[in-house]
Amino acid sequence: MARSKFSGLGEMQQALKALPDAVRREMVKPLEETGKDLAAAMQAAAPQRTGRLRAAIKYKVYATALRLVVGLLDVKAGRDALFYGRIQDLGRRAQLVTVQRTRGGFAKKLATGKGRIMASGNVRDTYVMRVKAMAGKKFVTGRYSDLRTGLRAKLSASYDDAVSSVVDRS
Repeated sequence: MARSKFSGLGEMQQALKALPDAVRREMVKPLEETGKDLAAAMQAAAPQRTGRLRAAIKYKVYATALRLVVGLLDVKAGRDALFYGRIQDLGRRAQLVTVQRTRGGFAKKLATGKGRIMASGNVRDTYVMRVKAMAGKKFVTGRYSDLRTGLRAKLSASYDDAVSSVVDRS
């Protein structure tokens, strides 16, 4: 029996999409199980101050491509409230950052006392801030080799079961 070789990721993805639906359904189950396990492992390893970062760790299974994605899925880089999750995971290098701040004098309190009205003469202040290096915690990008090994075994077994059930039907 000759082995087929894929020359690229595109060909591999096309081959996975061409699988019969029965095989794909059987292979999605271990992906779901492992997705839950991986998400739980990442949540356990994530730093917890408020718990928002742990709550943001999710998983998604793409059934047609047989692809599992786990991590900070809904977090957008830059402007998201949980942008620091990427910094916590990967770490950062030591650096000097130039910061510009607006220091506003306050003219008077509002009548309610809850807020303030800024005076028109705002003064710009520029200074250099030293940011310390921080090692990455690798809670998302960690290896999780035991879970990956378990996924390979589950996928192999489910593929064998699915193929044998398809062969038995015909």
